[in-house]
Amino acid sequence: MTPEQQIATKTESIVRITARLSQARSFFER
Repeated sequence: MTPEQQIATKTESIVRITARLSQARSFFER
């Protein structure tokens, strides 16, 4: 893996985690 690919993979996982957190937040705010 090139450094660029590693950064892209990390960014994707961060985006997924952030999306899950925002979903959980909206779920708990109900």
